[in-house]
Amino acid sequence: MRGFLMFGLIASHLAAGLIPILVFLVLLKLRSRKYYKQYRESFWERQNHQSLQQTGVFSLDQIPRPPDVTTERDNQNMVLQTIAACQVSGLFEKMLEQTSLGKNDVVRILRAPEYKVDAVIQLLLAANVLQSNDSGYELTNQARLYLVAQSPFYTPLHAPMPAQRFLHLLRVGKRKGARTEWKSGKSYDPERIAIQQHQQSFPIGFALHNTNILGNAEHILDVAGGMGSICVALALKDANRRLEIIELPDSVPVAEKLIAKFNLTERISCRGMNMFTEEWPDQMDALLFTNILHDWDKTACTTLLKKAYQSLKAGGIVAIQEALMNDDKSGPLWTAHMSMNMALFTHGRQYNRIEIETLLQSAGFVDIRHMNVLGYYSSIYARKPS
Repeated sequence: MRGFLMFGLIASHLAAGLIPILVFLVLLKLRSRKYYKQYRESFWERQNHQSLQQTGVFSLDQIPRPPDVTTERDNQNMVLQTIAACQVSGLFEKMLEQTSLGKNDVVRILRAPEYKVDAVIQLLLAANVLQSNDSGYELTNQARLYLVAQSPFYTPLHAPMPAQRFLHLLRVGKRKGARTEWKSGKSYDPERIAIQQHQQSFPIGFALHNTNILGNAEHILDVAGGMGSICVALALKDANRRLEIIELPDSVPVAEKLIAKFNLTERISCRGMNMFTEEWPDQMDALLFTNILHDWDKTACTTLLKKAYQSLKAGGIVAIQEALMNDDKSGPLWTAHMSMNMALFTHGRQYNRIEIETLLQSAGFVDIRHMNVLGYYSSIYARKPS
């Protein structure tokens, strides 16, 4: 009896301590949901022709790049996370001991897949933490002084995520459900992801029109076109265009909602499908990939580009909009941070110009050209032979 009473007393004390924590977590979750609901409602309220006219975008010959203040925070957070993970893994200490390490050495120390290690190295090169030498990579003088824990100049970092947790994500982690759902032809949280992508894609659509890459193309297919941001921009700039989006079925209602907000339902159509397993529309004048190839490895990219070749009419144009790594993959920093995101959460990474041109050549395209479109984004475009 005494033992039972003691157990009850202990249980009541534990409950008294746990209940406030559980209440706090529930309130935090409710607050997060309320914030997202307000954010989503605000987003949809400003998606209309009148709001767009007020920006003056229709009179601009050149679309300005987004302000650095809207992009730099994400860069720095990713750099901080990556540096912290390298510190706790012992990578920097080993570089001090051996001066230089090859990529295979970095793979062994981080115990991460090679494609993720590639992204780590590229990000650290772009952030001036590593530099190349004849036998691999070494710490810069700046990194030796301030980023190695044994240094008297060492400055502790305060990364958003605990270093061990990020290192685990680097080694084995992935966004919950995303890869499995994409592979099976399902969208992952389609509205939330689409709203995030729209903030990049919508201005790119207006900038792409201004480049005249698409010329007189009237029938245009946007592959994995998200919520239709690119198509809406292109349709608003040229009344002769008829556009079609192929996207996963769960994402189609989100795209149709945006298209309706701009009264473009008769000129932009959506087709729900798995782009890898189903047939695409054919006889297209032009075909677009915007922020798509970076989701996939080169084998999958080759499959997509071959399907694009079949979908185009003779002489048709394919245009690939991506943030490109430098030819030596040492930056720029914003693109390297994007590549790290891709390596962590998708099947791909950011490619450089040479890699995409090679993929286009292998799919049969000719007259391959390259043009900056907006900020870090470029278009690599090519033609199907006549």
